Amino acid sequence: MNVALALIALFMAPQDDSRIEAFSRELAGEDELTLRFRDMAESSTGQVVIRDRIGKEEQRLRREGQRNLPGKYIQTYFVEREGKYHLKPGREAFGKNLAEEEAAYRSDLERIRPGIARVAGRLEGSGKLHEELIRFLTHEFGPDHLYTVSVLPRLRPGRREFERVYGRLLVRGPGGEYSVPEGRISQARQQLRQSRTKSEALKSVREDLRRLSREIAGVDELHLRLKEASMDRLFAGILVENKLKNRNPQVMVKAAEGFYGEMLKSFRETGDGLVLRDGPRKKIVRIFQKYDRIKKLLPSLRIAARDFIARVRSGDEVHDTIRELLSTEISLMFVADRLRNLSTDVAEALQAMWRSILEETPGGGLRIKKGAERQVQRVVRTAFRRFRGDAGSRKKFDRFAGQVSDGELGAVHRSFTGRYAVNQVMARLFEKMEFDGFAAWKKRCFRVTEAGLEIRDDARADLEKMIEERAAIEKEGEKDDF
Repeated sequence: MNVALALIALFMAPQDDSRIEAFSRELAGEDELTLRFRDMAESSTGQVVIRDRIGKEEQRLRREGQRNLPGKYIQTYFVEREGKYHLKPGREAFGKNLAEEEAAYRSDLERIRPGIARVAGRLEGSGKLHEELIRFLTHEFGPDHLYTVSVLPRLRPGRREFERVYGRLLVRGPGGEYSVPEGRISQARQQLRQSRTKSEALKSVREDLRRLSREIAGVDELHLRLKEASMDRLFAGILVENKLKNRNPQVMVKAAEGFYGEMLKSFRETGDGLVLRDGPRKKIVRIFQKYDRIKKLLPSLRIAARDFIARVRSGDEVHDTIRELLSTEISLMFVADRLRNLSTDVAEALQAMWRSILEETPGGGLRIKKGAERQVQRVVRTAFRRFRGDAGSRKKFDRFAGQVSDGELGAVHRSFTGRYAVNQVMARLFEKMEFDGFAAWKKRCFRVTEAGLEIRDDARADLEKMIEERAAIEKEGEKDDF
């Protein structure tokens, strides 16, 4: 243990570790080592040493947990019968969602593979990094890796976007679970009331829009589009969000009741039907821009919402209602409206990524930008390490995929994009796992007896070493004791 770091920990760590203090009182025996260790465990410097061992034990448990994740994943979602793996009862939605995610990723990749190949063919330059980039882009899994690591984050919102939007209401705990702090429960109830009222308002507005769409004249493309969009729940939701933003429930109800009359003011009567006035026409054009953008984001937002909702606490009225409302289109639109920097098209996202690392040469080719070398190096070399390291896990997943009873789900587990989707699921499982380094360290070094905790024979040498480390910390501290 580094003595200097231990001294820093001594002043920064909480000094009243109740678990360690309670543990010191459980120690049984009057032999010399037990007495010395009890004395150490009751001192602040000794507790620093114990925390160091607890931290190392937790790291060991986490590494073990990572190694066991594939087994944990299979155990969580599948059951084995007669040599085949079947989805567990009640996990059908999981299988459907996983297949949908993989299909969305695969569709994106099919669109950008030709573009990646063209860029690889246009690269000019020399040197090791240039050669590595070409080898990476032309590798069997190069485009897949580039997509998941460098393109997807620019394209698809994740649970972090939901965390940013709802961060004032839902706080992420140490285990990765999101919950409403006690002091914000009343605020949460108020927001839930607003959301319910907004949902009711949406039903009313949808009926009004359907009625209005029958009266709109099809005089040009914009009017024809407005007639069609007025039947779409999403379009109605955008109008509700624009009209009722930051209103209290009573005002929302009134505004919804008067919506049809307000909309009529945007039109003039003609022999063919209702035609937009010039001012409202410009507003409708802007609303359609927002509508198109959100419509493109919705499929990936639904995936991100499922990920976020799975991490929200359940089991009480407030959190169960929050989970329900987070999946509504009103909630998805609320999040989408705040995502200004995301691309909504995979080709746009790919081009934005290229612009960040490549520039054109005078001859019309491409080369790595100055200043982007480190970024390119990190992506390329991480990819090759992953390709080599994934070889073993790919074989295991291929074996598992061959035993999945559902052929489509088996194919998902065999593909690179499917394994990426599965890795996201396993990451969520890992976040929910608990690693109690203190309990593991205590079990490794002590055995439980009727008298209390007794030191295990094979742990005596390490406990002696811990006592020496405590003495070294105290000796170092005396040098700075003015």
